[in-house]
Amino acid sequence: MLAGFHCEKSDVICYRLFHGARRSVFECANIIAILNKLGIVESKQKTELFNKLDHLSSMITNFRKTLIK
Repeated sequence: MLAGFHCEKSDVICYRLFHGARRSVFECANIIAILNKLGIVESKQKTELFNKLDHLSSMITNFRKTLIK
């Protein structure tokens, strides 16, 4: 638990917070994909950034799970 912060499974505010955070990660991925298609971001760099965003998404999900317990 983080400084007394606790999420209930039915906590709408908590759900929106973490859902919004994960959605932002996916928006970044879409921007990177567009930049890659435009030739601004190379394929290797796109793959590296996608891996980092995937890891970040997993971290957000796992953090949320620890707060729901």
